[in-house]
Amino acid sequence: MRVIELENELEALMLSGLTEAGHMISANGLFMEAIDPKTRQVWMSTKPVNRKQFDDWSPEHPYQKVGCDYAAMDRAAFRHDPFGRQHAIQTKTIDGYTCLHVAVPGEMTPPAAPGMPAKISVNKAHTLGFKAGRRVKFMNIRDDHYVETVGDGKADDGLQLPPTATLSELKLKSHWVVDLPCPTTTFFWFTEHGMRSFQGPVELPKI
Repeated sequence: MRVIELENELEALMLSGLTEAGHMISANGLFMEAIDPKTRQVWMSTKPVNRKQFDDWSPEHPYQKVGCDYAAMDRAAFRHDPFGRQHAIQTKTIDGYTCLHVAVPGEMTPPAAPGMPAKISVNKAHTLGFKAGRRVKFMNIRDDHYVETVGDGKADDGLQLPPTATLSELKLKSHWVVDLPCPTTTFFWFTEHGMRSFQGPVELPKI
């Protein structure tokens, strides 16, 4: 029961800072994405799915499936459309699933070697919510901190990190709501265990 109370508190906290231009989702579970290769617009399912649903998903032309993996946060919101705060978040139905326009990826630095992450600058207005009492992982590069955003972290010990990067973990004493910058610097690994991503930079929570 206390877990539900914490989730409701976090949801209320995030909603209090969200304008009519935004949209909030429950981030527990798998979410799938599709991209329009011409416009680079990325669309994400608004509700969790399972692997079979993703495997069976057949986005109509010109959309192409990007991937499907776990959201690392407990709640997520998109403050506005990636094209700017003056634009409300867009939704559309893609092969039977309601999807949000969540991102427009920009410059990408390919992996420096097999097993290393791709580094991608992404235009998006993404807010993450983590509930009190849980542990949150970070990738630290000098004075910059990147928070776990995609993946369950079970295989983090095997990640090949960028030069000088380290991983750390904090246990939250209170709810933590953090706005990712726009654009956001993202690090993506694509491994046999699935996708893993740390994004930011963000300020570490005060605990």
